[in-house]
Amino acid sequence: MHEKSSQNKSQPANAPSLPARALLRIVQGTARLPWPFFAGMAHLIRWVVFGLGRYRKVVVRQNLSRSFPELDSARIRRIQQTFERHFAELLAETLKGFAITAAALRRRLRVEGMEHVQAHLKEGRSVLVMAGHYGNWEWLGHALAIEAAPWPAWAVYKPLSNKAVDWLMQRVRSHLGLQLCPQPLVPRMLRELKRRPGVAYFIADQTPLDLDHAHWLYFLGQDTPFFHGVDKIARATGFPV
Repeated sequence: MHEKSSQNKSQPANAPSLPARALLRIVQGTARLPWPFFAGMAHLIRWVVFGLGRYRKVVVRQNLSRSFPELDSARIRRIQQTFERHFAELLAETLKGFAITAAALRRRLRVEGMEHVQAHLKEGRSVLVMAGHYGNWEWLGHALAIEAAPWPAWAVYKPLSNKAVDWLMQRVRSHLGLQLCPQPLVPRMLRELKRRPGVAYFIADQTPLDLDHAHWLYFLGQDTPFFHGVDKIARATGFPV
């Protein structure tokens, strides 16, 4: 019942189109295929995205060269190839996430330090969890929902411009109980977390749009802007991070 309620809260206002529902059925069917299928899919994704599409190859190479100026071009190239394999595996795992079960997720992902989160929840305090686009951040959202239960776990997200894709991603992100909060509704989520303890999950390592008010650090060989919104939220609410 709790899982169904979470999904209903996450649904977009407009009903999805028939093609979107059909695509969901296809994706869910594919996601139920055995794990070796997704290992092969990762190889295919890498070939299509980085081989044929040459996705961000120049940008990645430039970032690596600036971050590690002491490494020669051969070493930079090997790191880039490792990144490409890892990225392709993440995409394949995300597809598998449409049908992954809690038991299967626990066998493949361990969240360390969750006992500290649970201790705060038991004492009636909500917790802010900060993460970056490192490892499988989609699976981490699933794991937080599983490990935080019976307390709710919320993930803050930016709705996608493509409504059909946004609807699909809501399904993959919420099917194990994670509740989704669009960015404009964060104040409402925080009021709910004041009333009832829970977890709020933020991924905020992208480049801020407002660079004048960003927090700047020298990071990986270059001046880098960071969000500091969660810091403000933590100070205003008193929630531990």
